[in-house]
Amino acid sequence: MQVKQLAPSLGGLRAERIESLLAARLFVEPQLVDDTLYFVSNLSGRLSLYAMDADGGVPTPLLPPRIALQNPELIGGHLFHVAPELGGILVLLDHDGDENYEPFFVPLAGGFPEPIAPGAFHGRRAHLIEMEDATAYFAVESREESLFYAFRLDLNDETVEELGRSTYGAFPVAWTPDHARVVLADEYLLGDTLLYELADGERTVLYGTPIEEREEGRKYPPSGIRWPRGTDSGKGLLLVASVFDDAGTPAYLDFSRPGELEPVAVEGIVHEGVGELDRLQQGVPRGRGTGAGGGLPVAEGEKADALVHERGFRVETLVV
Repeated sequence: MQVKQLAPSLGGLRAERIESLLAARLFVEPQLVDDTLYFVSNLSGRLSLYAMDADGGVPTPLLPPRIALQNPELIGGHLFHVAPELGGILVLLDHDGDENYEPFFVPLAGGFPEPIAPGAFHGRRAHLIEMEDATAYFAVESREESLFYAFRLDLNDETVEELGRSTYGAFPVAWTPDHARVVLADEYLLGDTLLYELADGERTVLYGTPIEEREEGRKYPPSGIRWPRGTDSGKGLLLVASVFDDAGTPAYLDFSRPGELEPVAVEGIVHEGVGELDRLQQGVPRGRGTGAGGGLPVAEGEKADALVHERGFRVETLVV
């Protein structure tokens, strides 16, 4: 008599369980606006944009089902930005996976995307650096030559202003509150950053040495500058640098003293461990690492200028 094996083998069960973990749904890039949560998910089998009530509910798709978004971790910059004052969402889309990302506008309730300033962005790869009110800053790659452009887009009338161009970046990384001054960044190697301004075609270096001015045989240690943010006074930049510590520390660059970084102390740390200061977001440092509390303390609360005025941060919240 032949006995059939009804239960699957242990190896098969293990494979199915691993597959279920790998197929977990993604919910990434959340933005909370009023009482609505906007996010990217692959609920439909491909990445798309959704909205739902912050208290919970059924997610509402905001894009036509044929459109797939890029992974937010891979696009470089922000994948979308919700602008309720403009009645819509700025989202970066490509054409059937060609990775030439261009800005489009979608109504808050969802709908068909409409291109924004196609004359400036079409055929190029755009990266949304930041958006404030109706002003958006982009780093744009040429697909025809090794060149980057810095664009500022006014969404009120869709006018695009070229702020600069460079083989090494020209990334618009910081600006004053009135947008009168914009700081651009070139990056020659990882951590080897040049910060500068352009006015009437003339470059004013704020930190670093331009590559064409470097002496052969001389070493130029990388500064590790990243995530610079303009302070509320418009007098300088708050940023992360590896000049004082390889793990990264907050630092301040005064516009009136180019080439000089001041260390910004972090007070109130009670946990010990090893970690790295990862980034600054709206003047708030965020870190990662290990320690007695399972994480690296981060500061929250006050604006950058108030903190820098005392040349230090006060830790109010520990994120683990």
